[in-house]
Amino acid sequence: MHSGRETIYHNGSLLLEKVTQKDAGFYTLRTYDRGGKFVSTITMYLYVQAFLWKCGRLATSDQPTIESVPRCVVEGGNVVLLVHNPPENILGYVWFKGRAKFKNIVATRLIQDMKATVWGPAYSGRETLHSDGSLLLNRVTRKDSGLYMLRILRTDAGSEYTQVQLQVDTSQSQICNPFTSSQIMIQPVPRDAAEGEDVVLQVYNLPEEMKAFSWHRATYRAPTLHIVKYNRATNSISWGPEHRIRKTLYKNVTQPFVRITDTTVSGGTSVIFTCISPDTDVSIRWIFNEKNLQLTERMTLSPTKCGLKIDPVRSEDAGEYKCEVSNRFSSKTSLPVSWGHHK
Repeated sequence: MHSGRETIYHNGSLLLEKVTQKDAGFYTLRTYDRGGKFVSTITMYLYVQAFLWKCGRLATSDQPTIESVPRCVVEGGNVVLLVHNPPENILGYVWFKGRAKFKNIVATRLIQDMKATVWGPAYSGRETLHSDGSLLLNRVTRKDSGLYMLRILRTDAGSEYTQVQLQVDTSQSQICNPFTSSQIMIQPVPRDAAEGEDVVLQVYNLPEEMKAFSWHRATYRAPTLHIVKYNRATNSISWGPEHRIRKTLYKNVTQPFVRITDTTVSGGTSVIFTCISPDTDVSIRWIFNEKNLQLTERMTLSPTKCGLKIDPVRSEDAGEYKCEVSNRFSSKTSLPVSWGHHK
């Protein structure tokens, strides 16, 4: 199997020069003692990708999270475990019911694998794994409640873990109904508010013997995040500094710019557009010649749409490209960049 591109080192390491996708696969290292007797063996899988996105979370420290939609599901209903802020260089997903152990695997899926989802020992027949990594659970039962863990496999052979606690409302527990629980609970009213609306953070089951209570933003122990304190005994209210700065909590996005990586000068046939923005948790839209970009079979978007690859490029791709980033509060569009007119 020696191709002339390998170098062996005294510490056992093996260098592979100028790897191709044909080099991908399992590699096994076997060790022997001085007498030539076999000692041990270890196997690993080498991933070789044809292309890696160089935008989005590759350059940030934000971690992926999972949201249960709805937050609490009634027994017999459906729930989606949504993945937020995924990395750009995703190789695949592995879902676990409980801790990350083989017997707890629900489903495994590799992004570039043509095969269908591979179901694990914890698969119940009611799960659906979407291409974005989100897991749909149909007709949930009480046994479905509990911890779910997601392992996101990256193309650099690393991985990231995130988890979510699924709550299922049964006729016995009724944990989704704050009026039937003895625990202190908070529910926003309305649950999903639009900007500009009023929201009540409704408290349920507050014990009568409570002498005082206080509201805080984020961490309880940070005094600068104190909003208000109410003393039942004296019927007094004291407002904190967070009460006066509440209107500065929302941040507008900054204007992005587009970077072009044109590989045609080196004999290639592709071009990559990258939308550069310092903002996170934003939506990205591509504009071509003042219209929404219509994707063709030659175009590929990165998972968060910050990268646009056209391979192969053609004369009809020449024109002006812009990207727009937006969140719930604002949007900004980059200055246009031209490609193809000079060719």
